Amino acid sequence: TSSRVATDGSPLTLAGYELLNVSAGIRVDDRFEVSAFCRNCTDKTYNGLIFNSVFQGASRDSFLGDPAEYGVSIRFDW
Repeated sequence: TSSRVATDGSPLTLAGYELLNVSAGIRVDDRFEVSAFCRNCTDKTYNGLIFNSVFQGASRDSFLGDPAEYGVSIRFDW
């Protein structure tokens, strides 16, 4: 957990979280590379940012962190 102070001075306690990011690649020769990646592989839902709500007194809102993302990268050097 992490303690922070909101803009109105009240304490905020944010729950801790862990993310799993993985990448692996292979270089075929001096000019060509292929790699695969995964960010937030377990698709963990977490608050990326918590803030005081506008026009709603003591309410708070949050932005969720990025969901799982998978992809392939191909690189060719000229």
